[in-house]
Amino acid sequence: PDQVVAHLSPLAGIGGDQQISDAMARGREAGSGIIWWPWLIRALLDRGETATAASQLDDLERVTTARQLDFRARTTGLRALLAARGGDHEQAIALGQEAVALAGPDDPILDRAQLHHTLGQLLAATGDPDGATAQLRAAHQLLDTVQAEPFTERLAADLRTAGQPRRREVRRGR
Repeated sequence: PDQVVAHLSPLAGIGGDQQISDAMARGREAGSGIIWWPWLIRALLDRGETATAASQLDDLERVTTARQLDFRARTTGLRALLAARGGDHEQAIALGQEAVALAGPDDPILDRAQLHHTLGQLLAATGDPDGATAQLRAAHQLLDTVQAEPFTERLAADLRTAGQPRRREVRRGR
Protein backbone atom coordinates (compact mmCIF):
# COMPACT_ATOMS: atom_id res chain seq x y z
CA PRO A 1 0.00 0.00 0.00
CA ASP A 2 2.81 2.43 0.77
CA GLN A 3 4.23 2.22 -2.74
CA VAL A 4 0.79 2.44 -4.35
CA VAL A 5 0.04 5.59 -2.36
CA ALA A 6 3.47 7.07 -3.11
CA HIS A 7 3.08 6.54 -6.85
CA LEU A 8 -0.60 7.33 -7.28
CA SER A 9 -1.12 10.20 -4.81
CA PRO A 10 0.19 12.81 -7.26
CA LEU A 11 -2.39 11.66 -9.82
CA ALA A 12 -5.12 12.28 -7.25
CA GLY A 13 -3.69 15.62 -6.19
CA ILE A 14 -2.88 14.42 -2.68
CA GLY A 15 -0.02 16.28 -1.01
CA GLY A 16 2.91 17.82 -2.79
CA ASP A 17 2.95 20.98 -4.86
CA GLN A 18 -0.44 22.75 -4.99
CA GLN A 19 0.01 23.74 -8.64
CA ILE A 20 0.63 20.10 -9.58
CA SER A 21 -2.37 19.01 -7.51
CA ASP A 22 -4.59 21.59 -9.22
CA ALA A 23 -3.35 20.54 -12.67
CA MET A 24 -4.01 16.88 -11.92
CA ALA A 25 -7.52 17.69 -10.66
CA ARG A 26 -8.26 19.59 -13.87
CA GLY A 27 -6.95 16.60 -15.86
CA ARG A 28 -9.31 14.22 -14.07
CA GLU A 29 -12.24 16.51 -14.76
CA ALA A 30 -11.24 16.91 -18.42
CA GLY A 31 -11.06 13.22 -19.15
CA SER A 32 -7.67 11.81 -18.23
CA GLY A 33 -7.64 8.13 -17.27
CA ILE A 34 -8.90 7.23 -13.81
CA ILE A 35 -8.66 3.43 -13.82
CA TRP A 36 -5.96 3.68 -11.11
CA TRP A 37 -8.13 5.64 -8.66
CA PRO A 38 -9.91 2.73 -6.90
CA TRP A 39 -6.51 1.10 -6.29
CA LEU A 40 -5.26 4.27 -4.60
CA ILE A 41 -8.35 4.43 -2.41
CA ARG A 42 -7.90 0.76 -1.44
CA ALA A 43 -4.24 1.40 -0.55
CA LEU A 44 -5.25 4.41 1.57
CA LEU A 45 -7.74 2.21 3.42
CA ASP A 46 -5.10 -0.48 3.90
CA ARG A 47 -2.87 2.17 5.48
CA GLY A 48 -5.65 3.30 7.80
CA GLU A 49 -6.11 6.68 6.10
CA THR A 50 -9.88 6.42 6.22
CA ALA A 51 -10.71 10.13 5.99
CA THR A 52 -8.48 10.64 2.94
CA ALA A 53 -9.86 7.48 1.34
CA ALA A 54 -13.45 8.61 1.95
CA SER A 55 -12.71 12.02 0.44
CA GLN A 56 -11.06 10.44 -2.60
CA LEU A 57 -14.00 8.05 -3.00
CA ASP A 58 -16.43 10.98 -2.94
CA ASP A 59 -14.32 12.67 -5.65
CA LEU A 60 -14.19 9.48 -7.72
CA GLU A 61 -17.97 9.08 -7.56
CA ARG A 62 -18.48 12.72 -8.54
CA VAL A 63 -16.09 12.43 -11.51
CA THR A 64 -17.50 9.13 -12.76
CA THR A 65 -21.05 10.44 -12.51
CA ALA A 66 -20.14 13.62 -14.37
CA ARG A 67 -18.34 11.62 -17.07
CA GLN A 68 -21.10 8.99 -17.18
CA LEU A 69 -18.69 6.16 -16.39
CA ASP A 70 -19.96 3.03 -14.67
CA PHE A 71 -17.65 2.51 -11.71
CA ARG A 72 -20.51 1.46 -9.42
CA ALA A 73 -19.15 -2.01 -8.68
CA ARG A 74 -15.76 -0.61 -7.69
CA THR A 75 -17.09 2.33 -5.69
CA THR A 76 -19.65 0.14 -3.91
CA GLY A 77 -16.85 -2.30 -3.02
CA LEU A 78 -14.83 0.57 -1.59
CA ARG A 79 -17.89 1.74 0.39
CA ALA A 80 -18.03 -1.81 1.81
CA LEU A 81 -14.45 -1.46 3.04
CA LEU A 82 -15.23 1.94 4.56
CA ALA A 83 -18.20 0.44 6.40
CA ALA A 84 -16.00 -2.39 7.70
CA ARG A 85 -13.32 0.09 8.85
CA GLY A 86 -16.08 1.96 10.67
CA GLY A 87 -17.20 -1.22 12.43
CA ASP A 88 -20.49 -1.71 10.54
CA HIS A 89 -19.89 -5.27 9.37
CA GLU A 90 -23.51 -5.93 8.42
CA GLN A 91 -23.51 -2.92 6.08
CA ALA A 92 -20.05 -3.90 4.80
CA ILE A 93 -21.25 -7.35 3.78
CA ALA A 94 -24.42 -5.97 2.17
CA LEU A 95 -22.36 -3.50 0.15
CA GLY A 96 -19.81 -6.19 -0.70
CA GLN A 97 -22.55 -8.44 -2.04
CA GLU A 98 -24.02 -5.55 -4.02
CA ALA A 99 -20.58 -4.75 -5.48
CA VAL A 100 -20.06 -8.34 -6.63
CA ALA A 101 -23.54 -8.36 -8.18
CA LEU A 102 -22.85 -5.06 -10.00
CA ALA A 103 -19.56 -6.27 -11.49
CA GLY A 104 -19.82 -7.33 -15.08
CA PRO A 105 -17.64 -8.39 -17.98
CA ASP A 106 -16.77 -4.77 -18.79
CA ASP A 107 -15.13 -4.35 -15.38
CA PRO A 108 -11.43 -5.29 -15.36
CA ILE A 109 -10.70 -8.83 -14.17
CA LEU A 110 -8.39 -7.63 -11.40
CA ASP A 111 -11.10 -5.32 -10.09
CA ARG A 112 -13.73 -8.08 -10.20
CA ALA A 113 -11.36 -10.45 -8.41
CA GLN A 114 -10.67 -7.78 -5.79
CA LEU A 115 -14.41 -7.44 -5.14
CA HIS A 116 -14.75 -11.20 -4.55
CA HIS A 117 -11.61 -11.22 -2.41
CA THR A 118 -12.87 -8.33 -0.28
CA LEU A 119 -16.27 -9.93 0.22
CA GLY A 120 -14.58 -13.20 1.11
CA GLN A 121 -12.46 -11.45 3.73
CA LEU A 122 -15.52 -9.70 5.16
CA LEU A 123 -17.46 -12.96 5.35
CA ALA A 124 -14.52 -14.76 6.98
CA ALA A 125 -14.18 -11.98 9.55
CA THR A 126 -17.84 -12.32 10.51
CA GLY A 127 -17.80 -16.10 10.85
CA ASP A 128 -19.16 -17.32 7.52
CA PRO A 129 -16.47 -19.75 6.33
CA ASP A 130 -18.61 -21.28 3.56
CA GLY A 131 -19.52 -17.90 2.08
CA ALA A 132 -15.94 -16.70 2.46
CA THR A 133 -14.54 -19.76 0.71
CA ALA A 134 -16.99 -19.42 -2.19
CA GLN A 135 -16.02 -15.77 -2.74
CA LEU A 136 -12.30 -16.44 -2.40
CA ARG A 137 -12.53 -19.31 -4.88
CA ALA A 138 -14.37 -17.04 -7.34
CA ALA A 139 -11.56 -14.50 -7.01
CA HIS A 140 -8.93 -17.20 -7.46
CA GLN A 141 -10.63 -18.48 -10.61
CA LEU A 142 -10.67 -14.99 -12.15
CA LEU A 143 -7.01 -14.42 -11.29
CA ASP A 144 -6.03 -17.81 -12.67
CA THR A 145 -7.41 -16.84 -16.08
CA VAL A 146 -4.86 -14.02 -16.34
CA GLN A 147 -2.04 -15.73 -14.41
CA ALA A 148 -1.85 -12.92 -11.86
CA GLU A 149 0.60 -14.69 -9.56
CA PRO A 150 1.22 -11.92 -6.98
CA PHE A 151 -2.53 -11.64 -6.46
CA THR A 152 -3.15 -15.40 -6.33
CA GLU A 153 -0.40 -15.82 -3.75
CA ARG A 154 -2.08 -13.34 -1.40
CA LEU A 155 -5.43 -14.94 -2.06
CA ALA A 156 -4.10 -18.43 -1.33
CA ALA A 157 -3.30 -17.45 2.26
CA ASP A 158 -6.86 -16.23 2.79
CA LEU A 159 -8.25 -19.39 1.19
CA ARG A 160 -6.23 -21.56 3.56
CA THR A 161 -7.61 -19.79 6.61
CA ALA A 162 -11.19 -19.07 5.41
CA GLY A 163 -12.59 -22.48 6.30
CA GLN A 164 -10.84 -22.68 9.61
CA PRO A 165 -13.24 -22.57 12.55
CA ARG A 166 -12.54 -19.76 14.97
CA ARG A 167 -10.69 -20.84 18.07
CA ARG A 168 -12.86 -21.05 21.08
CA GLU A 169 -11.61 -20.74 24.59
CA VAL A 170 -11.72 -24.04 26.36
CA ARG A 171 -12.37 -23.77 30.05
CA ARG A 172 -11.38 -26.66 32.12
CA GLY A 173 -13.03 -27.19 35.45
CA ARG A 174 -11.22 -28.53 38.48
